[in-house]
Amino acid sequence: MDRAYEGDATRQLVLDLEMVPVVPPKSNCLEPLEYDKEMYKRRNEVERLFRRLAQGTLGAVKRCQVVMLCRER
Repeated sequence: MDRAYEGDATRQLVLDLEMVPVVPPKSNCLEPLEYDKEMYKRRNEVERLFRRLAQGTLGAVKRCQVVMLCRER
């Protein structure tokens, strides 16, 4: 769940699935709901880790393809 998808229906779905919503409310929310700031920070760290891993994997695949192309010549 991300801030762009934050809303009453989405938050209720998360609660129905027995998960804890940790996304802060949008700035234009009339009644801001409480959230665990520390958990949101840790969630962000995990997302960035996966992004870095994905970028590293793609880079490794591209380097491998270049090496294979060079060996074929």
